Amino acid sequence: MYKDIDWYIWRSVDGGADWTRFRRWSHEKPQIVEHPSNSSVIYILASNFMELSMDGGGTWTTPELIINGTNPRLYFSNDNNVIYAASTEKTAISKDMGSHWKFCPTTSFAPFADSETRLAVNPQDANQVYLATFGHGVIVSKNGCDNWLASNTGLNNLFVNTLVIDPNNATIYAGTEDGAYISTDNAQTWHPINDGLLGSQVYSIVVDKDSNVYAATPYGIFKLESK
Repeated sequence: MYKDIDWYIWRSVDGGADWTRFRRWSHEKPQIVEHPSNSSVIYILASNFMELSMDGGGTWTTPELIINGTNPRLYFSNDNNVIYAASTEKTAISKDMGSHWKFCPTTSFAPFADSETRLAVNPQDANQVYLATFGHGVIVSKNGCDNWLASNTGLNNLFVNTLVIDPNNATIYAGTEDGAYISTDNAQTWHPINDGLLGSQVYSIVVDKDSNVYAATPYGIFKLESK
């Protein structure tokens, strides 16, 4: 576990019972990520800086990734072999654990959602990725982010805050400034799922391992009872 306090990154190896200083940090508040299947690989990501360690923090390199925007995040494919980076302004892709990055041609669709769940990777196909934009709806790439198209049929609001995918069946959920939506055909069409949902804004949606769906609105957290 890692946390950022007073310009230091702290690490715990016993579930948070004890913490030690891991390293000093002099940039903006970063995202600290451990590779999902290799604990020796650690990423520190900020909007104007990235650091990568392949040996548990012993040595560090600085990949060429200046993602700009706010709230930059990393998103891993289901097999963890492909990594996407996204902020509110730019997106990028890496296929070598983050050592090298290629920017995606998405800037004409910016700005993107400011939430941590702005980007979703299809669990069945790492080259198919979905991005929530704030004004252009949902954009989709089917070739590893080389090309993007808006895919908003049935989506009545193009200001999208969050996108999540059910890992069990690849159903996609979108939370917008005017309700929640579901897609069962890889974002080709969308259908509203707002019955009983209080508040027009859906800030975030979460899907657990059992395919239960939860949405956060100004009026609290709601669980989806039927799809």
